[in-house]
Amino acid sequence: MQTRDRFDQIDFRLDRLVGAVLTLVEAVSSIKDDLSHLKDIVQQQARMTQEHSAWLEEFKAVCQQQAETARCQAETVERLIAHFLLAQQPKA
Repeated sequence: MQTRDRFDQIDFRLDRLVGAVLTLVEAVSSIKDDLSHLKDIVQQQARMTQEHSAWLEEFKAVCQQQAETARCQAETVERLIAHFLLAQQPKA
């Protein structure tokens, strides 16, 4: 009888252990899925960051080009003003 009780006790403990292991497996699987999803999000964010960086580089180039154009236009305007001021001065 004592042996039977001992076996029942071992069987009960094994059942609890199996239950705990199955719960752990489910938790690990859920964590794995979450990490996989997070990895996908991070990769998507990295791609978006690369695209934004490329766009910013293009925008920077356009701004630099516009700044150079504005400098050239300012120089032209200054030369025109100087020319007109000279032309308006009375000749002695």
